[in-house]
Amino acid sequence: REIIEERYISGFGTWMPFDDARRIRVTNPSLGVPFPFNTNTATAHPERMPYSDDELTQALKEWDYISAYFLERYKSKDKEVIDQFGTRNHRIKKELPGAIGYFIGYKIVDSYVQLHGTDSWKDIYHLSPEVVLTRSGLFDLK
Repeated sequence: REIIEERYISGFGTWMPFDDARRIRVTNPSLGVPFPFNTNTATAHPERMPYSDDELTQALKEWDYISAYFLERYKSKDKEVIDQFGTRNHRIKKELPGAIGYFIGYKIVDSYVQLHGTDSWKDIYHLSPEVVLTRSGLFDLK
């Protein structure tokens, strides 16, 4: 738990504590850092991608473009290419949200869960990203 608390403090102002807290709250609540809600009326912590409804709608419309872009680049070791997927300031297309990797990751896990069952999302904690991607069936990786 000390490690989780330290990560929370050192990552203040970033997505890291949010992501950690969300994952740990589901997989091992006894390790979670019980950070407070930001309003008196909140009853649950958010469980969403960092996109507005408009951005999400546009990404869904542009899925063919996004998937083709991803397939051409997902094995790259080039930091600039990698940052294109995780940086909110970079858009692979003007109409699309930045950090498009969040959306792609969601689609991969969603497809994986549809194929392997409701609780299979927990597999991502012990399988490599490549295995999850392959077993998701979302892309033809031949």
